[in-house]
This record gives sequence, C-alpha cells and structure tokens, in this order.
Amino acid sequence: MSHYSPGIVHHDAVPPLRFRGTDEVRRTFVRWFDGYDDPISLQAWLPSERDDLA
Repeated sequence: MSHYSPGIVHHDAVPPLRFRGTDEVRRTFVRWFDGYDDPISLQAWLPSERDDLA
C-alpha cells in the first residue's frame, strides 16, 4: 500500500462503490483476494493484438 496516496479514493463495480483512504482500500483488497482459493491471473491484450476486434 506504500504506492498509494493516503487520500486515495477507490471505486468498485459492486457495493459499496467507493472506498477512501489506504485503510479502507487495504481492507477491500484483502477481502477480495481472500475470496479466491486458486491463484489469480491476468491476461491483457493490446487492441492491435486481437483479431476479433472491429
């Protein structure tokens, strides 16, 4: 959390929708990550790398 400003405002897609300050954001991240049993991965593409985009 050292990379975040103490005044961070984080918005989420599910309620509650807004978290303020590093303590609230940290609790939210811990709750989110604790909800997974398996490793979490992320795969991202640049639009130029996708054949199915118009």
